[in-house]
Amino acid sequence: RLRLTRSISSLLPLVLLLSPPLSFSAFSPSPSLFASAARPTPPHLPPHSNTRREAKMSATEYDDKIPEAPDSVWRLTSTDEGDDGSAGADDANLFTPTAVPPLFISHGAPYHALDHTSEESLAWKRLGALYRRAGISGVVVISAHWEEDYPTVTVGDRELPTIHDFYGFPRQLYEVKYPALCDSELAERVGELLAEAGMQPRAEKERGIDHGTWVPLIHMFPHADVAVVQVSLKKGLSPDEHWKLGKALSQLKTEGILVMGSGAATHNLQSIDFGGGEPPLWAKEFNDWLHDVISGFSTVEVARQFKRITSHPAFSLAHPRSEHIIPILVAAAAAIGDADEDEKARASVARPSVTSTGDIGFSFSSSDRTGVGKRAIQKWSMRTMSMDAYVFFPFEEE
Repeated sequence: RLRLTRSISSLLPLVLLLSPPLSFSAFSPSPSLFASAARPTPPHLPPHSNTRREAKMSATEYDDKIPEAPDSVWRLTSTDEGDDGSAGADDANLFTPTAVPPLFISHGAPYHALDHTSEESLAWKRLGALYRRAGISGVVVISAHWEEDYPTVTVGDRELPTIHDFYGFPRQLYEVKYPALCDSELAERVGELLAEAGMQPRAEKERGIDHGTWVPLIHMFPHADVAVVQVSLKKGLSPDEHWKLGKALSQLKTEGILVMGSGAATHNLQSIDFGGGEPPLWAKEFNDWLHDVISGFSTVEVARQFKRITSHPAFSLAHPRSEHIIPILVAAAAAIGDADEDEKARASVARPSVTSTGDIGFSFSSSDRTGVGKRAIQKWSMRTMSMDAYVFFPFEEE
């Protein structure tokens, strides 16, 4: 009885996360929402300070050393899961500006933003540094915590407000500000791709970023100098619709843009236990299935399995509501693109080479990898919440 009481009371800080996400839909469904009309620059920002071209910085402008990640959670190594070992200790040939690998992150509870030494935050720092070293110039985030009637895009050259979409946490968490800069050029490109796919995108000029976005980004890109655009989920949470959304964004990976889904590999807040412990069978079965599909199946079979993900026997326990798993479909589809109809499709990677001056160059070639992605982080939190993250192999666009 005491254990049950403690378990129930421990859920109180997370109660808002069980509620439907906030809706920000006060805008016109005009077909010209994503016209390339000039927008005024906010007075507190220098002109074009956040365009994705200028946001791009060379590796020499950052710390040369890639931060370490604990071996207990870090899985993105060249010897893991059958890779050929060509990249050395880290599978660094995945992270290139030629084809940026889409990413899925389990963002966990908001308090991760305050802990800069946890296993998760250290692993996120390493992921961010690897993407940074590749020279990405922007990130498009699809978070579990924003749903609209139509896919909706943050637009404008502006600082995106930090949304504290939770309550009951320590006061200092509500003082956290992540000054992400939205980029109108990138937002226009996202809207254009969604419109071409027939998804009727909408523009959002006021909304900021929720904790599904800023909690991992505060560790991945602590200087907040990578352009950020957030895209909403579509109400109804249809797997088919969100696979289509990801395919629409697939061209971004060849334009120096990271497409990142942020949710959770498993997410049942009614079953969590802050005391930890061995995950229950249903959590392990769903988590293992997810890994098996991503690491071992063809592009066509991954698309088939993900579109019917809600039929998995453990799904209703792993995800009583599907908003936290849907972002992984977007990331996977962004990586695979039209290869979801080609049984023989192979991931394309850029092989690294180092010049005499120490610069890194890349040559683009097909890969003998199996599966469509690789687990980057493996960790259980609060007994039933998987914090797993996946880097998806970029497949060539026709």
